[in-house]
Amino acid sequence: MDTDIHSAVEHLATSIELQLAALLSHELRTPLYAIRHAVTNIIAHESLTADELSKLLQILDRNTDRMINIVEKCLLLVNIRKDSNKECQEQMTKPINVQELIERTVQSFEAAPGDKPGTISVSISNNIPEWLMVCGDSFLLEQALANLIANAFQYGSNGDAHQEPFVELYVSMNEDSLVSVEVTDHGPGIPYAEQAQLFKPFYRAPTLRHKRPGGLGLGLALVRLVIESVGGKVGFHSTPGLGSTFWFSFPTNGVPNG
Repeated sequence: MDTDIHSAVEHLATSIELQLAALLSHELRTPLYAIRHAVTNIIAHESLTADELSKLLQILDRNTDRMINIVEKCLLLVNIRKDSNKECQEQMTKPINVQELIERTVQSFEAAPGDKPGTISVSISNNIPEWLMVCGDSFLLEQALANLIANAFQYGSNGDAHQEPFVELYVSMNEDSLVSVEVTDHGPGIPYAEQAQLFKPFYRAPTLRHKRPGGLGLGLALVRLVIESVGGKVGFHSTPGLGSTFWFSFPTNGVPNG
Protein backbone atom coordinates (compact mmCIF):
# COMPACT_ATOMS: atom_id res chain seq x y z
CA MET A 1 0.00 0.00 0.00
CA ASP A 2 1.30 3.41 -0.95
CA THR A 3 2.96 5.45 1.83
CA ASP A 4 0.97 8.57 0.94
CA ILE A 5 -2.27 6.65 1.32
CA HIS A 6 -1.11 5.34 4.70
CA SER A 7 -0.31 8.87 5.86
CA ALA A 8 -3.64 10.25 4.66
CA VAL A 9 -5.66 7.47 6.29
CA GLU A 10 -3.61 7.73 9.49
CA HIS A 11 -4.16 11.48 9.70
CA LEU A 12 -7.88 11.23 9.04
CA ALA A 13 -8.31 8.32 11.46
CA THR A 14 -6.55 10.29 14.22
CA SER A 15 -8.76 13.29 13.57
CA ILE A 16 -11.85 11.13 13.71
CA GLU A 17 -10.73 9.50 16.96
CA LEU A 18 -10.60 12.91 18.65
CA GLN A 19 -14.08 13.72 17.41
CA LEU A 20 -15.20 10.23 18.35
CA ALA A 21 -14.46 10.83 22.04
CA ALA A 22 -16.76 13.86 22.01
CA LEU A 23 -19.37 11.92 20.02
CA LEU A 24 -19.46 9.02 22.48
CA SER A 25 -19.80 11.28 25.52
CA HIS A 26 -22.76 13.00 23.92
CA GLU A 27 -24.44 10.44 21.70
CA LEU A 28 -24.34 7.49 24.11
CA ARG A 29 -25.65 9.57 26.99
CA THR A 30 -29.10 10.06 25.47
CA PRO A 31 -29.96 6.39 24.77
CA LEU A 32 -28.42 5.31 28.10
CA TYR A 33 -30.63 7.72 30.04
CA ALA A 34 -33.66 6.58 28.06
CA ILE A 35 -32.87 2.93 28.78
CA ARG A 36 -32.34 3.65 32.48
CA HIS A 37 -35.65 5.53 32.61
CA ALA A 38 -37.52 2.64 30.99
CA VAL A 39 -35.92 -0.02 33.19
CA THR A 40 -36.56 2.03 36.35
CA ASN A 41 -40.23 2.34 35.47
CA ILE A 42 -40.57 -1.36 34.74
CA ILE A 43 -38.96 -2.29 38.07
CA ALA A 44 -40.79 0.32 40.15
CA HIS A 45 -44.29 -0.27 38.79
CA GLU A 46 -45.46 -3.84 39.14
CA SER A 47 -48.97 -3.06 37.89
CA LEU A 48 -48.13 -1.70 34.45
CA THR A 49 -50.79 -2.21 31.82
CA ALA A 50 -49.91 -4.11 28.66
CA ASP A 51 -49.92 -0.83 26.71
CA GLU A 52 -47.63 0.92 29.20
CA LEU A 53 -45.23 -2.02 29.24
CA SER A 54 -45.22 -2.14 25.43
CA LYS A 55 -44.27 1.54 25.20
CA LEU A 56 -41.41 1.10 27.66
CA LEU A 57 -40.15 -1.96 25.81
CA GLN A 58 -40.25 0.02 22.55
CA ILE A 59 -38.08 2.67 24.21
CA LEU A 60 -35.61 -0.04 25.22
CA ASP A 61 -35.61 -1.56 21.75
CA ARG A 62 -35.21 1.74 19.90
CA ASN A 63 -32.39 3.04 22.09
CA THR A 64 -30.59 -0.31 22.15
CA ASP A 65 -30.57 -0.25 18.34
CA ARG A 66 -29.14 3.26 18.42
CA MET A 67 -26.34 2.21 20.77
CA ILE A 68 -25.55 -0.81 18.62
CA ASN A 69 -25.33 1.46 15.58
CA ILE A 70 -22.93 3.82 17.36
CA VAL A 71 -20.73 0.95 18.58
CA GLU A 72 -20.63 -0.71 15.14
CA LYS A 73 -19.54 2.55 13.52
CA CYS A 74 -16.82 2.97 16.15
CA LEU A 75 -15.56 -0.58 15.62
CA LEU A 76 -15.32 0.06 11.89
CA LEU A 77 -13.19 3.11 12.56
CA VAL A 78 -10.93 1.10 14.88
CA ASN A 79 -10.54 -1.67 12.28
CA ILE A 80 -9.64 0.78 9.54
CA ARG A 81 -7.08 2.56 11.75
CA LYS A 82 -5.53 -0.75 12.77
CA ASP A 83 -5.30 -1.93 9.16
CA SER A 84 -3.74 1.34 8.01
CA ASN A 85 -0.84 0.73 10.41
CA LYS A 86 -0.11 -2.84 9.27
CA GLU A 87 0.78 -2.85 5.62
CA CYS A 88 1.13 -6.60 5.29
CA GLN A 89 -1.74 -7.60 7.52
CA GLU A 90 -3.36 -10.73 6.12
CA GLN A 91 -6.93 -9.48 5.83
CA MET A 92 -5.84 -6.45 3.80
CA THR A 93 -4.04 -8.56 1.20
CA LYS A 94 -6.48 -11.42 0.88
CA PRO A 95 -7.99 -11.69 -2.64
CA ILE A 96 -11.72 -11.02 -2.82
CA ASN A 97 -13.84 -11.95 -5.84
CA VAL A 98 -15.50 -8.78 -7.15
CA GLN A 99 -18.74 -10.34 -8.35
CA GLU A 100 -19.14 -12.37 -5.15
CA LEU A 101 -18.56 -9.22 -3.10
CA ILE A 102 -21.34 -7.46 -4.99
CA GLU A 103 -23.71 -10.43 -4.72
CA ARG A 104 -23.23 -10.85 -0.96
CA THR A 105 -23.84 -7.18 -0.31
CA VAL A 106 -26.98 -7.00 -2.45
CA GLN A 107 -28.35 -10.21 -0.93
CA SER A 108 -28.15 -8.66 2.51
CA PHE A 109 -30.84 -6.20 1.39
CA GLU A 110 -33.02 -8.96 -0.05
CA ALA A 111 -32.68 -11.53 2.75
CA ALA A 112 -35.88 -10.51 4.54
CA PRO A 113 -38.64 -9.60 2.04
CA GLY A 114 -40.76 -7.98 4.74
CA ASP A 115 -37.96 -5.55 5.57
CA LYS A 116 -36.82 -4.96 2.00
CA PRO A 117 -36.28 -1.19 1.64
CA GLY A 118 -36.95 -1.05 -2.10
CA THR A 119 -35.86 -2.44 -5.45
CA ILE A 120 -32.25 -2.64 -6.56
CA SER A 121 -31.12 -3.26 -10.12
CA VAL A 122 -27.63 -4.71 -10.54
CA SER A 123 -25.67 -4.42 -13.80
CA ILE A 124 -22.17 -5.86 -14.16
CA SER A 125 -20.24 -4.86 -17.27
CA ASN A 126 -18.87 -7.50 -19.62
CA ASN A 127 -15.38 -6.19 -18.89
CA ILE A 128 -15.61 -7.57 -15.33
CA PRO A 129 -14.59 -11.25 -15.64
CA GLU A 130 -16.00 -13.74 -13.15
CA TRP A 131 -12.53 -14.42 -11.73
CA LEU A 132 -11.58 -10.77 -11.12
CA MET A 133 -10.15 -10.16 -7.65
CA VAL A 134 -9.41 -7.18 -5.45
CA CYS A 135 -7.33 -7.08 -2.28
CA GLY A 136 -8.69 -5.82 1.00
CA ASP A 137 -10.83 -6.64 3.99
CA SER A 138 -14.02 -8.28 2.71
CA PHE A 139 -16.11 -7.15 5.69
CA LEU A 140 -15.06 -3.51 5.38
CA LEU A 141 -15.59 -3.41 1.61
CA GLU A 142 -19.05 -4.94 1.97
CA GLN A 143 -19.88 -2.38 4.65
CA ALA A 144 -18.75 0.47 2.40
CA LEU A 145 -20.96 -0.69 -0.47
CA ALA A 146 -23.86 -1.48 1.85
CA ASN A 147 -23.63 2.03 3.27
CA LEU A 148 -24.00 3.62 -0.17
CA ILE A 149 -26.93 1.35 -1.03
CA ALA A 150 -28.66 2.05 2.30
CA ASN A 151 -28.19 5.79 1.79
CA ALA A 152 -29.66 5.54 -1.70
CA PHE A 153 -32.76 3.83 -0.33
CA GLN A 154 -33.01 6.17 2.66
CA TYR A 155 -32.40 9.50 0.97
CA GLY A 156 -33.26 8.65 -2.63
CA SER A 157 -37.02 8.55 -2.20
CA ASN A 158 -38.91 11.15 -4.22
CA GLY A 159 -41.41 11.64 -1.39
CA ASP A 160 -44.18 9.49 -2.88
CA ALA A 161 -45.23 7.08 -0.12
CA HIS A 162 -46.85 4.79 -2.70
CA GLN A 163 -43.74 4.46 -4.86
CA GLU A 164 -41.06 1.99 -3.80
CA PRO A 165 -37.50 3.42 -3.82
CA PHE A 166 -35.48 2.24 -6.80
CA VAL A 167 -31.66 2.02 -6.73
CA GLU A 168 -29.30 1.15 -9.58
CA LEU A 169 -25.93 -0.52 -9.02
CA TYR A 170 -23.45 -0.57 -11.90
CA VAL A 171 -20.05 -2.30 -11.79
CA SER A 172 -17.45 -1.89 -14.52
CA MET A 173 -13.75 -1.53 -15.28
CA ASN A 174 -12.97 2.12 -15.93
CA GLU A 175 -10.41 3.65 -18.30
CA ASP A 176 -7.71 3.47 -15.63
CA SER A 177 -8.23 -0.32 -15.23
CA LEU A 178 -9.83 0.19 -11.82
CA VAL A 179 -13.01 -1.53 -10.68
CA SER A 180 -15.72 1.13 -10.60
CA VAL A 181 -18.89 0.74 -8.53
CA GLU A 182 -21.72 3.25 -8.95
CA VAL A 183 -24.86 3.50 -6.81
CA THR A 184 -27.59 5.69 -8.30
CA ASP A 185 -30.87 6.83 -6.78
CA HIS A 186 -33.73 8.79 -8.33
CA GLY A 187 -34.54 11.04 -5.41
CA PRO A 188 -34.46 14.82 -4.94
CA GLY A 189 -30.69 15.15 -5.25
CA ILE A 190 -28.43 17.14 -2.97
CA PRO A 191 -28.36 20.96 -2.93
CA TYR A 192 -25.12 22.31 -4.37
CA ALA A 193 -24.42 24.29 -1.19
CA GLU A 194 -24.28 21.08 0.85
CA GLN A 195 -22.26 18.87 -1.48
CA ALA A 196 -18.76 19.92 -0.45
CA GLN A 197 -19.30 18.77 3.14
CA LEU A 198 -20.76 15.31 2.54
CA PHE A 199 -17.64 13.21 3.23
CA LYS A 200 -16.65 15.09 6.37
CA PRO A 201 -17.05 13.06 9.59
CA PHE A 202 -20.23 13.84 11.55
CA TYR A 203 -21.65 16.09 8.83
CA ARG A 204 -25.33 15.66 8.04
CA ALA A 205 -26.90 17.64 5.21
CA PRO A 206 -29.57 19.92 6.73
CA THR A 207 -32.08 19.23 3.97
CA LEU A 208 -31.82 15.44 4.49
CA ARG A 209 -31.80 15.19 8.29
CA HIS A 210 -35.57 14.70 8.50
CA LYS A 211 -35.27 11.47 6.49
CA ARG A 212 -33.10 9.82 9.14
CA PRO A 213 -33.47 11.45 12.56
CA GLY A 214 -30.65 10.55 14.93
CA GLY A 215 -28.14 9.66 12.21
CA LEU A 216 -24.47 10.00 13.12
CA GLY A 217 -23.04 11.52 9.95
CA LEU A 218 -20.27 8.90 9.88
CA GLY A 219 -21.39 6.73 6.97
CA LEU A 220 -19.74 8.49 4.05
CA ALA A 221 -16.59 9.24 6.04
CA LEU A 222 -16.31 5.52 6.71
CA VAL A 223 -16.81 4.73 3.04
CA ARG A 224 -13.98 7.08 2.13
CA LEU A 225 -11.65 5.59 4.75
CA VAL A 226 -12.36 2.03 3.62
CA ILE A 227 -11.86 2.74 -0.07
CA GLU A 228 -8.74 4.88 0.40
CA SER A 229 -7.26 2.17 2.65
CA VAL A 230 -7.14 -0.15 -0.40
CA GLY A 231 -5.75 2.54 -2.70
CA GLY A 232 -9.07 3.55 -4.19
CA LYS A 233 -11.02 6.74 -4.75
CA VAL A 234 -14.56 7.79 -3.85
CA GLY A 235 -16.83 10.55 -5.11
CA PHE A 236 -20.30 11.48 -6.31
CA HIS A 237 -22.29 13.71 -8.60
CA SER A 238 -25.74 15.01 -7.83
CA THR A 239 -28.16 17.35 -9.53
CA PRO A 240 -30.96 18.81 -7.41
CA GLY A 241 -34.25 17.35 -8.61
CA LEU A 242 -32.59 14.56 -10.61
CA GLY A 243 -31.06 12.22 -8.03
CA SER A 244 -27.51 11.26 -7.07
CA THR A 245 -24.78 8.79 -8.01
CA PHE A 246 -22.15 7.84 -5.45
CA TRP A 247 -19.17 5.87 -6.72
CA PHE A 248 -15.89 4.35 -5.71
CA SER A 249 -13.07 2.74 -7.65
CA PHE A 250 -10.16 0.56 -6.55
CA PRO A 251 -7.36 -1.50 -8.09
CA THR A 252 -7.49 -5.24 -8.75
CA ASN A 253 -4.79 -7.85 -8.32
CA GLY A 254 -5.35 -8.73 -11.97
CA VAL A 255 -5.04 -12.51 -11.74
CA PRO A 256 -7.47 -15.40 -11.25
CA ASN A 257 -7.71 -16.89 -7.76
CA GLY A 258 -6.11 -20.33 -7.84
